[in-house]
Amino acid sequence: MSPLASPARRTHHQTLNELTDETFEDIVINTLATGGSLDREITGIELMGSTEKITWNRTADALTIRLPKSLPGKIVNGFRIHSRLD
Repeated sequence: MSPLASPARRTHHQTLNELTDETFEDIVINTLATGGSLDREITGIELMGSTEKITWNRTADALTIRLPKSLPGKIVNGFRIHSRLD
């Protein structure tokens, strides 16, 4: 049984700590695919609060961001997406 399967036996703080220790999948943003909402070229992506290089890929299907091994924020993390103005 997953440690998160019984949230009634855990405090909110314990549950958040366990979630931040989990390995998360890549972030996939369909609306930022090539030809999607952002009609400019993406030139880079950075994780705010981190100096780690972020690996990403943009296709006609989606923008995929590979999460680093560690995240700077315990609860909330944000990405800065750089684009080229035409």
